[in-house]
Amino acid sequence: MCATRAAGSIFASFAGQVRGAISAGDLVATPLPAYRWWLEAESLSKAHTVQLNVRTLDLLHVAAARLLGAREFWTFDRRQRALAHAAGLKVGP
Repeated sequence: MCATRAAGSIFASFAGQVRGAISAGDLVATPLPAYRWWLEAESLSKAHTVQLNVRTLDLLHVAAARLLGAREFWTFDRRQRALAHAAGLKVGP
């Protein structure tokens, strides 16, 4: 099987699992107010970008987690991990 077909198959399987989790109520789609999200990311940037050298997507992911009331943030990215910790989130795994 070619790599493109294999990736498509993996994505289709994952998408099916996500749809199943939503149907079961294990995942809940929650709207994120764009302007508040932007302001939260900006606040995190001002407080932590220089010392942690974080990137835009790190800021946006952690800002979204905070706005959605997450208590825990899982990542394998060291910069995102440091930012989440600095933002007061419990970091895993």
